[in-house]
Amino acid sequence: TGGFLSQMPMSGDRFSSDCGGLYVGRDQATNTWAYSSPRAYSIAGSIKIYAGTATIAENMTSTGVGSEILVKATGDIATSGGTSGTPRTLQTNAGALTLWSDADENSNGAIILANYTTLNSANGSTTQTAAGGAITLAGGAADGSNANKPAGYAFGNATYDSGIIGGTATANNTNIYSGTSSITLRGRSDLGSGIVLSGNLNFYSGGTLTIDAKSGGSANQYWHALEINDLYNGTVMFHSAKAYGTAIDISGVSTNTLGTSCGIAIWSDVSAGSIQAPNGGDVKVTGSTTSSNSSTYLSSVSVLANGGKITFDSGASGLTLAGANRIGYFAGTAVTANSGDIDFNGDMLSIASTSTAKTSGVVTVAPATASQQ
Repeated sequence: TGGFLSQMPMSGDRFSSDCGGLYVGRDQATNTWAYSSPRAYSIAGSIKIYAGTATIAENMTSTGVGSEILVKATGDIATSGGTSGTPRTLQTNAGALTLWSDADENSNGAIILANYTTLNSANGSTTQTAAGGAITLAGGAADGSNANKPAGYAFGNATYDSGIIGGTATANNTNIYSGTSSITLRGRSDLGSGIVLSGNLNFYSGGTLTIDAKSGGSANQYWHALEINDLYNGTVMFHSAKAYGTAIDISGVSTNTLGTSCGIAIWSDVSAGSIQAPNGGDVKVTGSTTSSNSSTYLSSVSVLANGGKITFDSGASGLTLAGANRIGYFAGTAVTANSGDIDFNGDMLSIASTSTAKTSGVVTVAPATASQQ
C-alpha cells in the first residue's frame, strides 16, 4: 500500500556473500523515501543506497577489492546503534566509501555519525600501508570528474543544526581509517557549526586528510565553523602518512554576523599527538571569522610534521594558542624531530607561556595584511 520501496528490503531478506552488488532506491533529484537498514549487509559487490533520508542502523561491508559503499540522500544521513565494544561499521576493501547528503542541493541535509561509529576502507586494517579507498563525507552537487562523489557540503538544518556531527559524548570513539587513500569531511550550516566532532577521534589517512567547515547565520551564538571537543572532552588524532605535498588541510570559516565564533576551535590532550604528518607532508590550518574572536583557537593541541611545512593562516582575527600546545615536534609522539618551516600568518597572535614551537627549520611570524606590518 505504501509503494514498492515501503515493502523492500524486508528484514528477512538474505543476500549471499558473493552477491555482485546491492542497489536500493533510485538516484533522482526528488526523493522522499526514508531508508533504514533492516539488517547487516556483507557482500562482494558494491552497496548503493539512494533515499530521501538514510538511517544506517546495521553494519555494511563490501568485501570485493575496489567495490564501494555509497549512501546518497537528498536529506540527512545518520548512523545509529554502535556501542563501545561493537561500533556501527561501514567497511570496504580498497573501495570508495561515500556518505552524500543534501543531494538535491537545497541546503538541507546533514551527516550524523552517532557515538561509536567506524568507517574503514582498508578491509578492516588500521594501518596506512593497507590499500584503501577514498572516504568522503560531504554533500550538494556531484563532482565534475566523478558522478559518485559530492563536490559540496553536508548542510545543517532544523533537525540537525550542524552540517556534520561526529559523536555526542566524552566516551565516544569515532574512527575513520582510509588505508593508503584520502579522508574528506565538508560541512556547512547557517544554524550551527559547519562540523562538530566530540569525544575520542581517530582519523588515519594515507593520503590527504581534509576537514573543511563553514558556518554563517545571524544568531548570537558560539557557532565555531569547526568545533572539536568544546562540550565533550576527548583525544584527537588526525594522522596522515602522506610523504609529499599537503598531508593535512584543516579549514574553518565563520561568517556569523552576531556571534563570537571562531573559524576553528579545538580542545585536546596534547600528549596524544592531535594533528600529525610524520612522513614528510605539509600541514595547513586556515581559520577565518568575521567576529571579534580569534580565527583559530587551539587548546592543548599538538600540530606536528616531520620535515613538512606547518602553516597557520589566521587572517585579521589571528591565532590563539591556549594551554600547552606543541607545534613542530614533541617527544613521545610519532614526530620527535622536524626540519620543516613553521609559518604563523595573522594580524594577532596570542601564545600561552606553556605552548612551544620546535623545528630546525625557519619560524616566520607575519601579519596577514600589509597595513599591520
